[in-house]
Amino acid sequence: MAKGVATQWGAGFKVVAFVFDLVAAGIFALLGYFAVKRQQWAFVAGMALYGLDALVCGLVGLWFGLAFHAYAIFSIYGGYKACAALTELNRHAPPPPEPV
Repeated sequence: MAKGVATQWGAGFKVVAFVFDLVAAGIFALLGYFAVKRQQWAFVAGMALYGLDALVCGLVGLWFGLAFHAYAIFSIYGGYKACAALTELNRHAPPPPEPV
């Protein structure tokens, strides 16, 4: 899309689009980091952001992209459920034995 818009707005738009892509990738990497740390809010935020991006894909008519986003949201939700189950198991687990 940036290539098409750059014909109207100039080549500098490609740089802006690239920086935007880097920021978006960084946000998702940060959410992945917190998801590995079992922070449930990271899963919810990831699903919300992917949902917004899926909405853009649907509005533009990128049906394959929309299907990929739907699968990604479904997979993130599976991770969220697993995280919630692990949190619940840890809550009811006996305390670890004391070191000798």
